Amino acid sequence: MSTPLRIFVLLLLAPLARGASSNSLMDISADGKLLACSNRDSGSVSIVDLQSHKKLREIPVGHKPEGVCFIGKTHALAIAVYHDDQIVFLDADTGQSSGHTDVLDEPYGIVASSAGDKIYATLSYPGQVIEIDVATRKITRTFSGGAFNRGIAISADNSRLFVTEYYTATVLAIDLTTGQIADRWPATASDNLSRQITLHPTRPKAYLSHIRSATERAQGEGSIFPYVSVIDTAPAVVPVGDKKPAKRRTRIPMDSFIGTHVTANPWEVAISPDGRRFFSVFSGTDDLYACDVVDDDYRELAWRSTLQLGHNPRAVRVAPDGRTFYVYNALDFNVVAYDVKSLSKIATVEVTTNPLGEEVLQGKRLFYSALQPMVGRRWISCSSCHPDGDGDGRTWRNPEGLRNTPSMSGLAWTHPLHWSADRDE
Repeated sequence: MSTPLRIFVLLLLAPLARGASSNSLMDISADGKLLACSNRDSGSVSIVDLQSHKKLREIPVGHKPEGVCFIGKTHALAIAVYHDDQIVFLDADTGQSSGHTDVLDEPYGIVASSAGDKIYATLSYPGQVIEIDVATRKITRTFSGGAFNRGIAISADNSRLFVTEYYTATVLAIDLTTGQIADRWPATASDNLSRQITLHPTRPKAYLSHIRSATERAQGEGSIFPYVSVIDTAPAVVPVGDKKPAKRRTRIPMDSFIGTHVTANPWEVAISPDGRRFFSVFSGTDDLYACDVVDDDYRELAWRSTLQLGHNPRAVRVAPDGRTFYVYNALDFNVVAYDVKSLSKIATVEVTTNPLGEEVLQGKRLFYSALQPMVGRRWISCSSCHPDGDGDGRTWRNPEGLRNTPSMSGLAWTHPLHWSADRDE
């Protein structure tokens, strides 16, 4: 098939395709009619009509919902409720619950098979992936899924799962026939905080955003770097003789991607259904890169434009018809629609009201921000080392000694602070 004809066929079939194969805080139904958004602070999921760009309903689901996905070609939803250790099932058309599945601990990423008969979710703390039968809501299989896994994607033929380790950005492939780890793409020792992975619709490529935590560097502007890694998902070729193995992972530094424009805290990426457009949101600098996907194993991405977004963008999704993409600004509590070609704003939808109060909201915005007045050089925010108030799994080498990154939960009652107990605030 010629390239123009292949692209035409992909565009023709795109509206009929499954809405997404990767985990996200948002998902779009396969028919392109509805968007579901997981509101972590509100403990709810909002349903948006994409024709009118109006919120239809908001449904309470529990404490700290994370991944959300439509099931097959239906308007049924599955939500990973992180703090309640549940997978919750909803009908997006009615807002009614259709049951839940209790899981071991910390469900985060969630995807559905194309037929809509199976759900797969990462359990971050046990480092497992579970398979749930949709009809019975029962866990049918449990796989080893790496340490502290979060990101998950399912291949178009439903034969493999691709899973990311949160603290290492290592990618694993799970064979769904055998249930075994079939492939692995190690990261460097400093790679960190990978929450999501997405697959190219036609090329054997996967894309994940993460940071690099250079723990040996004492200065903030030289220790945290934003990256997008591109992995080659084709089977590894065993080299012959002295030939070196082919490179299967390309790390693209986002802080120098377009010269001196620095971004911070990449969160999610998305690929358009035709495989030609790439979008990445940065939750620390409140911006987005819109790129062309380059069929070149060296370049991979070519910058198109940078968009300034709202506060703390955490999700990006492209509609099945490839014409519109959506960004979730977590601390503006809204979803914004943009035109894929012109990158112009189409609509803004408030998906939930502020549940925090104005003072706490302002503090939270500052905590996640790598902009003025918090910092001047854009590389790092409080959340770069304390994501969502948790630790980053690192021990840092500072001039005054070694410092690990603890969870900030309960710190108001655990003075004095630091490993050396040298601070009272």
